[in-house]
Amino acid sequence: MLKGNLNKQKSYENIILDSIGEGIILTDTHDEIVYMNAVAEEITGWRAAEAYRINFYTVVRLLNDDNSNVINNLINQTIKLNVKAGLKKNTKLITKDGSEKYISATCTPMKNEEGNIGGVVVIFRDITNIRNSELALESEDENLKLILNSAPVGMITLNDGGRISQVNDAALLIMEKKLEEVLDKSMGESFDCNGSKIEDKKCGTSSICKFCEIRLACDKALSSGTNTRDIEINKVLIKKGKEQNHWFKASVTPVEIEGSKNVVISIMDITSNKNKEIALSKSRDFCLNVIDHLPGLVWSANLEGEFDWGNKSFLDF
Repeated sequence: MLKGNLNKQKSYENIILDSIGEGIILTDTHDEIVYMNAVAEEITGWRAAEAYRINFYTVVRLLNDDNSNVINNLINQTIKLNVKAGLKKNTKLITKDGSEKYISATCTPMKNEEGNIGGVVVIFRDITNIRNSELALESEDENLKLILNSAPVGMITLNDGGRISQVNDAALLIMEKKLEEVLDKSMGESFDCNGSKIEDKKCGTSSICKFCEIRLACDKALSSGTNTRDIEINKVLIKKGKEQNHWFKASVTPVEIEGSKNVVISIMDITSNKNKEIALSKSRDFCLNVIDHLPGLVWSANLEGEFDWGNKSFLDF
């Protein structure tokens, strides 16, 4: 009767262990498997009857995917240190048929009533789908970074504190800075804006900062999620101790990154083109002023022959 109750109890325990959604393997202190549940069979490809009294590392072949090193000290480390041990990220299990699966696992000492270690219990699960999704996201992230760094337009990401968290090569070229010089810095500090240097003030606190178009657009993006496109900004920058007049064209877009509000700024240095426009405008105004003061009559007409413009002498006439 007692034997029957023990067998019944053991059967219940097996049913419980088989119903758990994680693989469970029990070993003795010599690394030999003494029990596997159904999920462990499914993950490893080994039947429990085949694996019984087989070395753990023959059934559960582990390697680090980062360096292809074989892992064969999990059980020994657990017993020797008498602590729970786990696997590092990117650990793969080679199944009986040679296929590979990413797994996570913990290995815990099994102790008897006297506190002596009689073996270990290894609980593990197949995280292949999760890890493949992570790798796909990592690959996508790397591709996006590559695209951003290849873009001819400067791209800058600000966190919700107004600090630079990401920046591409084109933006660094505009700033004339290295990556480590601008990360976690404000826009004013990174661009050497005179607003962040006058009055011994920080970016955003000087008297001229309240008129900064970039700051206003960023504040609007963070507070109301509003896009601001194609703003032209004239800034005085301090480069090598000298003031330089620069023109920029920028767009500001609100984005959410890992649940936090961020701002992406696309920016181009249009100083050269703007200086040409200004020079052409001044040249045009000068020529018109000269023509306006000529004693003779000067006028122009459109293609339909309608009067378009006349100098002062013509208008007085």
